[in-house]
Amino acid sequence: MSLSIWNGSGKYNNWNMDKLSNQQSLMTKLFNTSSESNVKKQNVPGVRYDKGAVVNTKIYTSKGTLSGKNSAKQVVEAMNQSADKGFEFWTEGNTFYLGNGMSCSIQELQATLGKNSAKEMSVTDNKVVFDNNSYYKFTDKNGKEHSVVSLAGALTAGIGTWDQEAADYANFWNCMARKDTTFISMNYSQNEVRSRMKQAGMKTGFFTISVGGKETTQYLSQGRNSVAIYSREQYEERYYNHIQSGNLTKGYKVGSVFKIGSEEYIVNEDGKLDVPYGADIWDIQYPVE
Repeated sequence: MSLSIWNGSGKYNNWNMDKLSNQQSLMTKLFNTSSESNVKKQNVPGVRYDKGAVVNTKIYTSKGTLSGKNSAKQVVEAMNQSADKGFEFWTEGNTFYLGNGMSCSIQELQATLGKNSAKEMSVTDNKVVFDNNSYYKFTDKNGKEHSVVSLAGALTAGIGTWDQEAADYANFWNCMARKDTTFISMNYSQNEVRSRMKQAGMKTGFFTISVGGKETTQYLSQGRNSVAIYSREQYEERYYNHIQSGNLTKGYKVGSVFKIGSEEYIVNEDGKLDVPYGADIWDIQYPVE
């Protein structure tokens, strides 16, 4: 994931999220409202939600010290209504601002979203659900607890606070929730994806990610020469046009044995394999002939 930082000269500087872990002073200035106040600065940081994906950070012109003009409930409702077309927000002092001019207290907004009663992610029937307007907590490999927010159909590292571990966690599940699986491979290695999915309790096969009520179904493959995640559409294209059509077995004799996943399948009289829908059709061992 990259952050686009407005540099004041009419251009954006792109930052790789992994590299930002060493930019502590930059992160403090951008995200930690509990440290040096942004109120006295000419510019303040903000975030843009782009059609359900937390994508960019941008610098906005300071509006000075203003008290919250709206209730947190009204602000949350406005963000959810704008989820499909995108919106911008930033914090300044103890106030949360929306690009449409609305604002409220950060503490009230955090309370409305349940920061002090954060939920924990769970997997049921290979489905992960992040309820909308909710904080979620998780523990990293060192035993430290972090939290993210599910808001307007996407996850973000938090409101008023930010840390690298939470940002990476949010980015990972946001990538999983996007129908375009290209973003997964752009951000994570295949081994890392499989390892994280296993740690989360996800099994090989179809799985569903629901963020704020928006569901996406993908396929987790263990194929040694394949990527880890495919969309349902990619699975069906391969299954119907490559497996069921007999294209996979062209040139092989009747009785030849293919191993798909952990099961063996024999080329039948029609020159095809009777592979059930849902099998890991990228995890293939071909006959030795």
